[in-house]
Amino acid sequence: MSDKIIIVIVCSENYLENALLLINSIEDNSNLNYKIYLHLIKVDPKSYATFANKFQVNTDKIEIFHDSPTIDKESKLLLVDPTFGRNLYTKFTAYCANSRVLDFKKLLDRGEKYLLYMDADSIVRKDLKDLFSIIIENDISLNFRYCLKLPNESYEMINPFGCATGIIGIRNSEQSINFVNDWYDKLNTNELLYHWYSDQNILNHLLVKNIYKMEDVLKADKRNFIMNIQNFKNKKCKLEAYNLKKRYTDWDFDNNSPIWIGKGNRKNSDIYIKEAAKYSRGGYN
Repeated sequence: MSDKIIIVIVCSENYLENALLLINSIEDNSNLNYKIYLHLIKVDPKSYATFANKFQVNTDKIEIFHDSPTIDKESKLLLVDPTFGRNLYTKFTAYCANSRVLDFKKLLDRGEKYLLYMDADSIVRKDLKDLFSIIIENDISLNFRYCLKLPNESYEMINPFGCATGIIGIRNSEQSINFVNDWYDKLNTNELLYHWYSDQNILNHLLVKNIYKMEDVLKADKRNFIMNIQNFKNKKCKLEAYNLKKRYTDWDFDNNSPIWIGKGNRKNSDIYIKEAAKYSRGGYN
């Protein structure tokens, strides 16, 4: 069992450059004792080698998992549930988003002590020692947003304002193992593994199920829940879940934030592009 924190990054060919720039930013700024677990989905090994050389990536700190899933009609355009917007997705892009949960289970099962998942379009800009301290003290750490404030919607898996999942910390414990196993079991079906937003919906569901007495919450009106929220807490819950501040999942690009995330089209903004280019190590010259 390693005491290093394992930083999990998942990407397809389209996000390979982003992922490698992220890895360079981790090396330059994080001040962590880490190993990268890089899950490459249908990425040509030659492409990886070319870009890793171009950006002078320290490959000694990277464990690669090459993944080539067989997905029926993987490129067919599908419409996201209107509750979550009307964007288009494919089974392939859904798998790329959801497969991090498969990685969490794999890495916990093999005994890794601490995991930090980062979206491939993240940029580490400052020291992450404070974030690591949070991770080692809690079973799961992420930005809750409105997951716990809208428990009915989270439980029914129809909360578009649930947890922000670009950054997730996990400490290996009995509670986190049980949580991730439940997450994995619910997600790992043909229906959900290739469906957009599945992993986040299940995460929201499991969090409120653990933290609240959901039988009572579902029967209560919203005003009663808000006014007496402590009465609805599940006192038997042993899961230590920590609500990360937005500075660790910042897609508004505050200069003081240690992590920026290129959420959606935000990665095309000039400020993000300029910041990411700092970690190309001359690869863009």
